Amino acid sequence: MAKKKKAVSGVNSDINVTPMADIMLVLLIIFMITTPLLQSGITVNLPRGANLVDMPEAEDREAILVGMDVERTLFIWDEAFGDRDELKKQVEYLRDFNAQGQAYFKCDAKVSYESVVAALELIKEAGLDQIGLVIDEK
Repeated sequence: MAKKKKAVSGVNSDINVTPMADIMLVLLIIFMITTPLLQSGITVNLPRGANLVDMPEAEDREAILVGMDVERTLFIWDEAFGDRDELKKQVEYLRDFNAQGQAYFKCDAKVSYESVVAALELIKEAGLDQIGLVIDEK
């Protein structure tokens, strides 16, 4: 007796997941590259404290964020200012666009207390009387 051969059709009913895996890998790479770029300002080792108040407005791009790194270089967001007078002028300029008169200050934990006080006085001289200190939670 002769066996009959089944007709082979060109249609494949299996799901092909290779394109989906390729898209997911591309999205993963994009997120891995862009996530560090979303961090705003300079990177410092913040001092730690308890009894913190959550201030999401400190991360707002319209807020005035002054920072100081280990070398005591002053920054507004990520722009460095070597001259204190130049920083004071920039803070005064930004103050006009900040309706609340608020600034946020973040500083490396290894910076001396004297340098922190001098920077806070500079911000206060520029006309901002409400200064929030940015710290990490213990």
